[in-house]
Amino acid sequence: MIAVAGISHRRTPVHRREKAAVASHALPDLLRRARQQLRAHECVILSTCNRTEIYFVAERVDDDAARRLLFPDDRATGGLEESEVYVLRGADAASHLCEVAAGLDSLILGEHEILAQVKSALEAAREADTIGPLLSRLFHHALRAGKRARAETGIASGIFSVGHCAAIAARTVLGDLSGKALLVIGAGRIAEATAKHLFHQGAAPIVVANRTLERAQEVAQRLGAAAHSITALPALLADADLVVTCTSAPHFVLDAAQVARAAAQRSGRPMVVIDVGMPRDVDPDAAQVPNVRLFNLDDLEPVVAENAKAREGEVNAARAIIAEEVRAFEQWQARSEVVPLINSLRRRGDLVREQCLEQARRRLCHLAPEDAVAVERLADLIIKRLLHAPTTALRQHPRDGSLTLAAAARELFGLSDEG
Repeated sequence: MIAVAGISHRRTPVHRREKAAVASHALPDLLRRARQQLRAHECVILSTCNRTEIYFVAERVDDDAARRLLFPDDRATGGLEESEVYVLRGADAASHLCEVAAGLDSLILGEHEILAQVKSALEAAREADTIGPLLSRLFHHALRAGKRARAETGIASGIFSVGHCAAIAARTVLGDLSGKALLVIGAGRIAEATAKHLFHQGAAPIVVANRTLERAQEVAQRLGAAAHSITALPALLADADLVVTCTSAPHFVLDAAQVARAAAQRSGRPMVVIDVGMPRDVDPDAAQVPNVRLFNLDDLEPVVAENAKAREGEVNAARAIIAEEVRAFEQWQARSEVVPLINSLRRRGDLVREQCLEQARRRLCHLAPEDAVAVERLADLIIKRLLHAPTTALRQHPRDGSLTLAAAARELFGLSDEG
């Protein structure tokens, strides 16, 4: 059975969500541990700013084991409620992944970054050798659903990226962004995409600061920006009207004291700090510093709420595409499940044929050779005719409501579960 266990921005606030975030370097070990603890045949972990989810294939789904994987240390849950962790099975799990890939379950409806993140999760599982045919196929359909939803509907119109959302949030405080100095902390894909959008909104000059200077220089070159090591932050902060931070650091990159010292040097000019890191990069106490406005991922949700309401019709159109892809996956899964069963059924037919012919040979030993051949051909024809209808039905309609034809065939013909 395919299942998913996870938490997301829908149910869990950012200060608890970040406790379950998985750094890229820790992903291979967690994938292997998840497969072992869940007794899973396959496993993929999707960890983004808005969610941490474990997709797996197992004979039995252990909800408690999945929850322990998301929060291995009970003290880290911060008062996590059981209702915040969702566990979905079968078609519900498949539909959920397709909705995630299509951007229907994102903070920003139709956002583009999630497609690349789903693909990266799939590649990470392949590198860790924790994925097999079922999840490979499901992720293929989910990625196709995401691409189709954006190409065939207007789901990605309006606010469609973190960068766009950050620009709207910044304008509520700073007004026109033209000439506003931008400091970008981090050099990953989301940090760079956000900086590009703010640059197109007029933000300039731009400075990129990163733990690895070489990576900061690569991004800065594409943006026409200056590059610095993250150790230069104390000197850079005071000149920034707008700060965007998105790193993979396990601790705060900016503490409240640093932000307060920078604000004190700005002569009352406002500073906007947008923290899209997961875990968070900025100490939440920085929000109390005068003339500083701090936005984290949860704070951005009201910014996009109106935009989402205006696209309800597009959401329905995207869900129709998702339903098609889920049906296609289920049909493939059903067909793949019955192939070994059909082979087993044919082997059972061949065995019965040989047993009956052996009895006939002992009783009809006086038959002429040509008559013996005719009997064998007749037995072969009977078996083929007898198995034709069930094998055809299994190929064409392997699932029939709550009762699968495969299960019925195993029972009727006395076949093992292994086929």
